[in-house]
Amino acid sequence: MPTGTTPAELLQAQITGITKTTRVLDALMEAQDPDVIAGLRQPGPIDQHWLRIVLQLPGGANPELNMKPEELDHVIGWPDTQKELVRAAVLNAFDNNRNVRFRWRLGKCATETTEIRDPGVADIVITFCSPDSRKRQRAQNDIHVDVGTADSH
Repeated sequence: MPTGTTPAELLQAQITGITKTTRVLDALMEAQDPDVIAGLRQPGPIDQHWLRIVLQLPGGANPELNMKPEELDHVIGWPDTQKELVRAAVLNAFDNNRNVRFRWRLGKCATETTEIRDPGVADIVITFCSPDSRKRQRAQNDIHVDVGTADSH
């Protein structure tokens, strides 16, 4: 969860698995923008500048999905190995005309993990698990879950 997350937002995300970031990613999948798909097919690590631009696309159609700079920084800070797992699953879904749903949870994992559940015929579900140990309360209405490991950047 990025800086500025309120306790109520964190609780709601823990119950539903839905955050602003998962809603943005779901909206990107639903849009099936050919330029986004082409960008995902580029070899090498995902370009951070390109990712910032792409993550802001859904906010143009839905102001509730406008991502603040700290929210974008939070996503950019995810470990690159995890972003690569997501890219592969998303491209698999596009190539096979399947849906992807994104979710989030706090867990007892040591580092960030990306869990990809692919039942073969139904929706692919990608769940981002953040370590519970990285949750910090900065102020009364500001909870943050740190991201990043040695391979983050």
